[in-house]
Amino acid sequence: MPSIQYEMRPFRAPLLPDDGSIGSTALSKLSYQSEALPDRAPFLLRTDSLGSTVTSSKTSSQIEPALVRAPFHLLRTNSRRSDAPEKTSYHSLQAELGDRKEQDFWQHTRKPFFIKIAAVFVLLQLLFLGNLSYLYGSLWGSSDRVSSLNVLWLDLDGGVIGESVNSAYESLRGSNFPSFDKPIGSELQSVAEALDAVRAGLYWAAFVVNPNASARLARALASGEAARTYQASDALTYIWNEVRYPPFSDEALMSSFELLAQAAEQEYHHRQGQPALQNLNRNSSAAVQVLFHPIGISGVNIMETTNPTRLLYNTATMVMPVLEQFFFVLILNGLSDELGIYKKVPATTTGIIRVAFAFGYTLLSALGMTGYIWAFRETWSVDGKQFGLTWVTFWLLHTVHFVVVDTAAAFWPVPVMPFFILTWIVLNLASSVSPLQLNPAFYHWGYALPDNEAYSLLTDIWSSGAVPVLHRALPILFAWLLVGSSTAIFGHFRRCRLAHDT
Repeated sequence: MPSIQYEMRPFRAPLLPDDGSIGSTALSKLSYQSEALPDRAPFLLRTDSLGSTVTSSKTSSQIEPALVRAPFHLLRTNSRRSDAPEKTSYHSLQAELGDRKEQDFWQHTRKPFFIKIAAVFVLLQLLFLGNLSYLYGSLWGSSDRVSSLNVLWLDLDGGVIGESVNSAYESLRGSNFPSFDKPIGSELQSVAEALDAVRAGLYWAAFVVNPNASARLARALASGEAARTYQASDALTYIWNEVRYPPFSDEALMSSFELLAQAAEQEYHHRQGQPALQNLNRNSSAAVQVLFHPIGISGVNIMETTNPTRLLYNTATMVMPVLEQFFFVLILNGLSDELGIYKKVPATTTGIIRVAFAFGYTLLSALGMTGYIWAFRETWSVDGKQFGLTWVTFWLLHTVHFVVVDTAAAFWPVPVMPFFILTWIVLNLASSVSPLQLNPAFYHWGYALPDNEAYSLLTDIWSSGAVPVLHRALPILFAWLLVGSSTAIFGHFRRCRLAHDT
């Protein structure tokens, strides 16, 4: 009977097969417990209960038998297992932990989130309420302050027409009618002198009873020949400058003067109707027509401004410079932060570049604004010299707004900037939308704002010097430029220093 020997040989672990190979391999009888192996476990060749490999050999030859290998077909692709291998729980655990983190984050964040949103909601409502209340308040009751506009009252006739005008003015006199100022003594004695007084800025307008108006009327009533050449509009003349706040000038001045002429005619009929009827040449139909319409009025408009776009000159036009500079500063700061310019480039270098950009951008934006005003001027009579002066004025205004916005952006974070920009726009708009004489006394500080002075300077340019405000407008605008430039430079170096520290 041949002898059986058990030889203990070193265990050699093969490569780890994939799930499909293990599942589809026909198991050896020697590895009867291999079905209990878990998925992804390394292959272990099991033998008998002693755990050693069985080999057989004959005693006489001592020939080592070949090792028995389990018939694993590692390259076989089809699987004999009915159930798919269970997936690892790593990804599901990670997803579960991620969900828990998101839930925990939202639970801790939603309360401060809603509180901040509610605060922003309230602050925005208060912002618009306060700013628009300020803007509307500047126009509130302006019709009751028309008497703040002083008008030169010049009676060069000294007859019945002058008396009728004076009586009519007393009946219309009030807070909603311009105030007539009579010159002392014989200071002004002609329509030309009255025109010079208005152009000098001493008065908003002038109302003149022309010389010999009453005498011409008396001759027209008595003579048919004089009646045929009589012009009622030669009796009265008013002088005004329409380019100064056109909507308000049309309503507060021109309409008031026409109303006064009608009231003066009624006063003439009431006081002088009977004497005039007695002296009337009843055989002349022209004389009868003169009696029905004895007094009229004509106007001298220093700078006629009837183009429809005139309504935008002191409103939307004054808003655009602030918005243009705000957008440019916002983009300039954003790109500089994104590219790390403030952090890596010396502050002096970036400051010089910033000044060059500001110089070029404000010059170009001012040219664009002047260009579209000229493009839509229609019949408005302005020339090339006025175009150049308008461009320079807008350039100065744009530069002032640039340094103001740049200063604010250097000290306040971006979320605060809309609050500042809206307030800055409304403050300047309220100072230019109407004559400050028609605003409540509280709003008179608007003389110190750049938009008010820039618009006053523009009206002076457009009317060829008929609104002399250079002595006031230029110092205020250059003061804004000087102070704003200083604070903008300081803010730029502060911005660069903070960028280096981060």
